[in-house]
Amino acid sequence: MAIDAKHRIRRLLLLAAACFSASAAAEMDEGVLRVAVYENFEPYSCTAESAEGLFGVDVEIAQALAKRLDRRAEVYTYVADDTMDEDLEQLDPPGLDAWGQPIERAVPHLLMHVPQDPRFAERNPEYRFTAPYYFESMAVLYQREGMGSLPDQVDTAAPFRDARIGVELYTLSFTFATNGFSGQLRDNTRTYDKLSEAIGGLIAGEVEAVFAPRTELQSLLAKQGADASRFAMAEVVNLFRTDRVRSSWDVGMSLRSDNEALATAVEEAVQAMRDDGTIQAIFAKYGIPDVAPIGTMQGADGETAGRVSKGRLMVMQPSDAATKLPVCPGGATAGLL
Repeated sequence: MAIDAKHRIRRLLLLAAACFSASAAAEMDEGVLRVAVYENFEPYSCTAESAEGLFGVDVEIAQALAKRLDRRAEVYTYVADDTMDEDLEQLDPPGLDAWGQPIERAVPHLLMHVPQDPRFAERNPEYRFTAPYYFESMAVLYQREGMGSLPDQVDTAAPFRDARIGVELYTLSFTFATNGFSGQLRDNTRTYDKLSEAIGGLIAGEVEAVFAPRTELQSLLAKQGADASRFAMAEVVNLFRTDRVRSSWDVGMSLRSDNEALATAVEEAVQAMRDDGTIQAIFAKYGIPDVAPIGTMQGADGETAGRVSKGRLMVMQPSDAATKLPVCPGGATAGLL
């Protein structure tokens, strides 16, 4: 009986997947592209506290992508789970709740902001990782007056041992600051509920440095309208060399691996959007200098060092558009692979 029950459950799951695939195909035929983005992940996807609604880099790229594919974009947010492996399950048809009732939730064609990592992809063969649209790396934003000038890449705790460091609580940056460099910086790390608050603390002199992904630091400094000449930035490398944590990676999209036609269309459209400057213009609006993806699906952390032109990562640029953006409620993404 137990074996029969397992077979019945398996048949139901296969039927659900088949129905989901048929439904997804029907939606595409009707001209819909459903895209999921993280909830309150500044500057990539935020629901404004005022009346502006959903905005951010990933939101605008998703909308531009749908237009390029001649589809109507349906972009919505979801809350990050404990790991990105679990985040990918957003692409699966929902199962049953504890009472055996179907779980009702939207199912996207695409997830945005997915690391393009070979080991991550190997663990999740049922999904396709594709269409990278920029290169991300861990970085530190610091006060020039208090800390002098650091090299473009820092791989030692020495410059920060006597500095107060700000991070957003329960993020990848928090993991780096408290566990990277063998925990040498744990005692002088100050946590903030939002990265924007950590940047505010840096501007106010509460801390001398802030650890976070490079693009988030660049955008938030531009949004604050602060004098960028007071601050400098360095890439933080080689803190970890594990299967679960990276210090640099390409960021792209993910979809179910059985959706080959959509994958090909998305890849071609994203490349066209890079070729004609659409993606670069969206990043610039949010105060982020463009750094093109470098193909991290072909390598591991540590192998990417030096593959981006010196100085390209650490540029900070003002953005009048960024200073006019709505307030983002904030919130942390999982960050770990």
